[in-house]
Amino acid sequence: MLLTLNIENVAVIEAAEISFTNGFNVLTGETGAGKSIIIGSINAILGERTYKDIIRNGCDNAVITAEFDVSGETANIIQELGYCCDDGVLLIQRKLSSDGKSSVRINGKPATVGILREIGVNLINIHGQHDSQSLLNPDSHLGFIDSMAENTAIFDEYYKSYRELVGIKHEIKELRNNNEDNSRLLEMLEFQVNELESANITVGERDSLTNRRNVIKNSEKIKQNLSLVKNLFSGDDNESGINDMLMLCSDKLNELESFNPKFKEYAEQIRSIEITSREVAADISSEFGEFDYDDSELENIEQRLNLLYNLSSKYGENEDIMIEFLAEAKEKLYSITNYDKKIEELENKFTELLEKTKKIAEKLTESRNLACKRFSEEVCNQLKFLDMPFVKFVAQMEKTKLTARGAENVEFLISTNPGEPPKPLAKIASGGELSRIMLAIKSVLASADIVPTLIFDEIDSGISGSAAQKVGEKISSISKEKQIICVTHLAQIAALADTHFLISKQSDGVVSKTEINRLDKEGRINEIARIISGGEMTANLRGTAEEMLNKH
Repeated sequence: MLLTLNIENVAVIEAAEISFTNGFNVLTGETGAGKSIIIGSINAILGERTYKDIIRNGCDNAVITAEFDVSGETANIIQELGYCCDDGVLLIQRKLSSDGKSSVRINGKPATVGILREIGVNLINIHGQHDSQSLLNPDSHLGFIDSMAENTAIFDEYYKSYRELVGIKHEIKELRNNNEDNSRLLEMLEFQVNELESANITVGERDSLTNRRNVIKNSEKIKQNLSLVKNLFSGDDNESGINDMLMLCSDKLNELESFNPKFKEYAEQIRSIEITSREVAADISSEFGEFDYDDSELENIEQRLNLLYNLSSKYGENEDIMIEFLAEAKEKLYSITNYDKKIEELENKFTELLEKTKKIAEKLTESRNLACKRFSEEVCNQLKFLDMPFVKFVAQMEKTKLTARGAENVEFLISTNPGEPPKPLAKIASGGELSRIMLAIKSVLASADIVPTLIFDEIDSGISGSAAQKVGEKISSISKEKQIICVTHLAQIAALADTHFLISKQSDGVVSKTEINRLDKEGRINEIARIISGGEMTANLRGTAEEMLNKH
């Protein structure tokens, strides 16, 4: 549920805070007062696209903040996206800058607009006049039926199977198309596979050979340095080495033990160093063999490296990529040389998967068929309540070939006059009827929708009189289950609200400002009287407005 909406520097709104309540909230005001700005601000909080020209003139940025009370599945979805709301409070802030940049924070944590959209669809459902127009497009009708059927699991299973089916069909087609050029391709693939297989490439081979070549080319220097180090440790006929000098130091210190026991400790430490020194010298001597080579080894390394460099210029920059290229080439070669077998395997797989997909499609069709019947009946009942007593509403389902959406199409048909057969909505329904049809659909689907807040933006377009009264009563009825925020120009609807906000705009001839005020009963009487009269205020109008409020 939306608790508060704080708007700063958005269009003509300098600063405003709206505290919404549970139940039925209504927003009224003169045309151009700023009602659309409030809906636009809510859209921004839900992650919809915004433009920098909505920032108030003369300001560098605009900030919109909304606080929600969330629970149940909605809270779980938000937490799965990485945002904690253990206390049931969700705070969303979106800052828009004049340089076109936007920043989002969810419970103080940075977020992207994409994440905001994912969360937003579970917080608020906004219905405006353009949504009613979408009813004229039959492509949108199947979505309503699926919402009624609550068949998401079946549809996901079907869609996965269908996409796999399409993939196999595409693979078969590609194989058949490529088969015409297979003779030339076969020759090239055989050459590539033979060249790479005969090279017997191993991962890391080039680096290893390069290192070995570097050692061979510097072997004389390496052996000279090793020989010098060996002599420094071991000494020669003319001079003692490090090892003998360490031994001598140890012996001389041992002779001094009687003068101070510490000299013996020093002697033992040096003796330990001398032992380690002799071990190191022995290890260095054993390394000499590593740097012996014959002339052919360097020549073989150069030839092998040249081969690897040449292959890498054709098949990939390193051994991993070349080995992967070989595996793919062998797979293509197999497909060509075993074309008939491969086609047969794919066709058998396609046939098997087609049967599986059809069975899932049948389950999907069954769920939709039941939903169509129930949907038609319930929408029809709702429309009769909404002052369309002779209406016939039918969700007509027709079988189709398998598509990404299933094996059927759905189109809504309606008849508003006795004796007339139902026809497509686009040919029959007026603007006011479309608004009531959409409201009826929203009412029918309300219980299946986890979204806790519904916004109706001038859903009363094209209706008046008793129809308007019934629309207000229906919205009021939905508000028993959902939080409703409704922008309206009709007194009948405004009078039924639990909470009433007046949107007004003041101007001093230089600057315009929009204000948002929650009305008390006296304020509601004045505003409803204004809506009825269109501006003129009389005692009779105020009496009528008060009577309308008292009936609620």
